Amino acid sequence: MACKHRIPAFRYRSGAEGDVEGMEYPAQVYASEIIDTYDYPLSIKKQILEKAIVHEIAHQWWYNLVGFDEVDWGFLDEGLTCWSTDYYARHYYNNWEYFQFTKYYERVRTHTNEVGLPLPAKVNQSAYDLIEDDLDWVFISYYKSPLIFEKISRTLGQTNFTIGLKNFFDDYQFKIALLSDLQHVLENTVSESLDWLFFPWFDNDFLPKYSFYKCSYDDSANILNVTIEDENEILNLYPYTQQAILQVYDSGNSILYDEVVWINSTTTFLITLTSSPDRVRLEYGNDVIVELSDPAKTFIEISVTKEKDLIPGYEIHLLLIICLLSLVYLIYKKQFKHK
Repeated sequence: MACKHRIPAFRYRSGAEGDVEGMEYPAQVYASEIIDTYDYPLSIKKQILEKAIVHEIAHQWWYNLVGFDEVDWGFLDEGLTCWSTDYYARHYYNNWEYFQFTKYYERVRTHTNEVGLPLPAKVNQSAYDLIEDDLDWVFISYYKSPLIFEKISRTLGQTNFTIGLKNFFDDYQFKIALLSDLQHVLENTVSESLDWLFFPWFDNDFLPKYSFYKCSYDDSANILNVTIEDENEILNLYPYTQQAILQVYDSGNSILYDEVVWINSTTTFLITLTSSPDRVRLEYGNDVIVELSDPAKTFIEISVTKEKDLIPGYEIHLLLIICLLSLVYLIYKKQFKHK
């Protein structure tokens, strides 16, 4: 198998353009001596060197033994290799982000252009498409792809995901594998269709951007009505489904409700509370992939509006309908009388 020319997989405040810290070949890897020239503390240079070695060895599984079409599905090569590198970090350092000198979440959540507008970054596209649309291949392959694989791992459970990867390796070593092949193997592992998980994360151009469409509290029924929508849904082919933390606070800043919930595109929650709520927060933490304008603000929040029945036993929207019908009747009656 011929060797590949590759954009550097990992630079820690990169050196000169084109400097490569490591490279993989079939049954052979190297780490570049350029790491020795970096003006960093010895501990950092050792960390960079270790990452280079782990990353290039991981390529012996992903592209050398399990082959990928580097033109049409190149993101599988680097995406799975970067994920495997971070899996090593989780195992040996108990820190999934140990080798992420630029954190995946921060980089992916704030992927915008010079004026702050979100950039399209569909993962499942060929190198030709990326070049034609002037998209960032490094971003998609080295940041977004491994983050999506980690998303799938956390959603399915790490045990299911690692078993699935093992089965994927066993089934496709010495063959050329596609993204659909990986999905099929994972579906067999968890015994369910994963279209809802793979299609949006790999085939949508934009990340979800959540906002509160409605947040009101009915005092008489003690029901909080919260509706969350994805503002970017209209821009994408498939609706996202993922978990986030929904929290409800009272005026004294005490938590009345704190649960992990599924957000399936536009989603409504009806929550029974014994105390009057003041505000609602959707907390992203370190598990939600979402569009953010400020990487430091990992939540959205809204104040609760209060709904009170104008007449006991009647909801306000029903009264509005009655008033509207009455108005239409009066107008009609007046016109008929005038004739």
